[in-house]
Amino acid sequence: MSLDLYGPLPTGRGGVKYILVCLDVFSKHVALYALKSATTKSCRNKLKSHYFPEVTTPQCIPSDHGSQFTSPSWRKALTDLNIDVKYFPIRHPESNPAERVMRELNKYFKIYCHTTQEKWPEMVPYITKWLNTSVSGTTGYSPIELMFDEPRPDLFREILDKTSEQLPEAETLESKTLKACARMKLRANDKRNKSKTGTTKWRPQLNERVLLRCQPTSDVAQGVIGKFQHPFDGPFIISKFIPPSMYEVSNSKGKLRGMFNLGHLKPYLDSVD
Repeated sequence: MSLDLYGPLPTGRGGVKYILVCLDVFSKHVALYALKSATTKSCRNKLKSHYFPEVTTPQCIPSDHGSQFTSPSWRKALTDLNIDVKYFPIRHPESNPAERVMRELNKYFKIYCHTTQEKWPEMVPYITKWLNTSVSGTTGYSPIELMFDEPRPDLFREILDKTSEQLPEAETLESKTLKACARMKLRANDKRNKSKTGTTKWRPQLNERVLLRCQPTSDVAQGVIGKFQHPFDGPFIISKFIPPSMYEVSNSKGKLRGMFNLGHLKPYLDSVD
């Protein structure tokens, strides 16, 4: 299960301003919880009071490096429940599967809340239902089929009077899971085998020196603008490789700088005198 925070949003009924997005990576089941504040305590309480007893208790919860998810109290609360705490690469939001749910939320809120934005909390239950009853292109099943073994909503079955012989044969949850797993592996292999124009085969090795893409910021008071700053900083040293494309980098003194995706790294070339 991966999670993320969506917001801040216009203050809605009950003083809520954020949405805690919980995505089961395999089944694609989504749980959305409106929050008043984006704190470690509020996120932890939603998981303990609602997600774990009502949906599932995962073995691992990866997230970004937000302060809510890197605090000692967050790590301790999950560790006490035998849940591993993992993190996605820094400044690489696309590696978090929950980001896809965020894009769907953007679409729905633009459609239904563009005139009365503060009413977004009223749409959350509907969006949750729509996402969980729609067939996923990745698995071939709707999330509620794989998560709770519930039947897929069938509009035509409600309209047309079909006999039991005309209805499709019911599948077991085990059969659905195996087919979904095979489909996901096939799609992953197809994606991996697709060649992309302009991609590099460079893979940094342990202890290799690299440059790290930074985020230049402007400071009007100091007369500094981001456009004039170097886009890369370094050199740093590769201290660990985390398959398939994440790397831990450290400075020359061995202090950990963080974990980054390959796309944020660049070979360091020694200057030639």
